[in-house]
Parts: sequence; C-alpha cells; structure tokens
Amino acid sequence: MIFIAFILILLGMYLLFMSTEKYRSPKSTGHFKPLAQKYYQYFKIAAFILFVLCAYILIRHYNFSIGFVSWWIFATPLTFGLILLLNPLKPSK
Repeated sequence: MIFIAFILILLGMYLLFMSTEKYRSPKSTGHFKPLAQKYYQYFKIAAFILFVLCAYILIRHYNFSIGFVSWWIFATPLTFGLILLLNPLKPSK
C-alpha cells in the first residue's frame, strides 16, 4: 500500500513539473516536452487526481486521521527531494 502511494505521489509531482513554464520553455529538453506544451492543463488535472487517489487509498487503509497525516508526511519529503533533483543548487558568485 505504501509503495503504491509512493508511486502515485511521485508521478503526480512529475506531472506538475512537466506542466511548469520551466519545462515547457524553448531552452529545456525533455522526452515529453511536445506533450507538455499541448496538454499542460490536463497534466495539472491528472496530478490532482493522483494526489486525491493516493490520499483516498491511505485514508481507506489507515482510517481518516492516520491516513491523512501519513499522506501529508509521506508527500513532504518526496516534494523536497524532487525539487532538489530538478533544480541543482549552485553557489552564488
């Protein structure tokens, strides 16, 4: 159950990244860039649906209070890790 939640949250975060201006800019390169330029609004909707589905799965399995808190705690480090992975930190000069 936790592995499915992990995959859904990670996929939702990646879909949100694909719908940003940074990913769709002419300078960026990506395998799904043509899709992201056309269907970025649908990617946002799909990401929201994945987050709701993940929350539903965890709440259904662990009851409401523990399921919601576990979803929130589980999504936070994934979000932080994805931000660090996609935005390399460089020292300011």
